[in-house]
Amino acid sequence: MEKAAAEEYEETWAWTWGAGTDGQLGNGGFQDHHLPQPLLLPPPCRGRVSFVAGGGAHAIALTSDGEVFTWGRGTHGQLGHGNVENIPHPKFVKFFENYTVTCVSTGWNHSGFATVDNFSFWTTLHVRRWLIWTAWHW
Repeated sequence: MEKAAAEEYEETWAWTWGAGTDGQLGNGGFQDHHLPQPLLLPPPCRGRVSFVAGGGAHAIALTSDGEVFTWGRGTHGQLGHGNVENIPHPKFVKFFENYTVTCVSTGWNHSGFATVDNFSFWTTLHVRRWLIWTAWHW
């Protein structure tokens, strides 16, 4: 193994493999991989991810600072970027830039987020091809 490649693997903390046709592996592509591939986290969040949740074909990473990154299938808006695009690498969810997210969850075509701000729980629901953001307050 070349020195540069060896250093890249030493810096990689998260690995991904399996079906990747919707970008859910987070390695920058849309191909399946049968061996572990590095998860392409943006440099500022490397080493700060405290939790990763996997849905039907998308994933969410939560950092220790309460930031949220999503990637994979977005056909029902489950990535939280305001569109229905598939994204093959972790991308910061700008919607939560003024919130501290404490918990994330995924379903087949939806995602859920809990925040400490106003004790809110946000979720995306897919109803007849319309994306609906809802919030519950305690």
